[in-house]
Amino acid sequence: MQPPEEPDGLDRLGPPASTPPEVLEQGSERPPRRRRPRWLTGRVSLGLGTSLAVLLAGGWAVDARLRGPEREALADCAESAEQSSSAAQRRLAFMSDYVSPALYAVPAGPRRDGLYVLVAGAARDTRPAVQRALATCRDTDVAWFHRALRREREGYVAYLAAEADRLAGVSADGSAYYRDTPDLSALRAALFSS
Repeated sequence: MQPPEEPDGLDRLGPPASTPPEVLEQGSERPPRRRRPRWLTGRVSLGLGTSLAVLLAGGWAVDARLRGPEREALADCAESAEQSSSAAQRRLAFMSDYVSPALYAVPAGPRRDGLYVLVAGAARDTRPAVQRALATCRDTDVAWFHRALRREREGYVAYLAAEADRLAGVSADGSAYYRDTPDLSALRAALFSS
């Protein structure tokens, strides 16, 4: 049995047998590429390179202008941090040396607590200078893209905040001066030992 014929003389498998087959031309499948003259490619590259160099030089100059005042402000922060914390430590060490002989001679009790009050008073007197230094460092503005300067500023802020907290603790209880503070010592060593 033969399949029925399709309308309009089309065969199920393709065009009617009377139509000649379609043949694709041989050769390149895409149109030929137009080449730019070599001198034009060189000029474009030179122009782009020059523009990039000018842009980088301008960015470097602007960065140097921004970094200068930031370094000066950070130097002020560092100076106030070192002066205030050194003054606080000297004052507390002096008071501790002053009361140490009595602390070792006096048994625990109200008389010994009176000696701790002297140490607490020294901490209370030095705390405002440390808080002013902390405020100075917190107010020091450093651009977000100057990462090294930001880390340095954050180090001073962390140290001064820890020192202010320690002085607050010693102000409340003079015996707190005699407790170890390894974290504060590590922060101080990282900042001031050079």
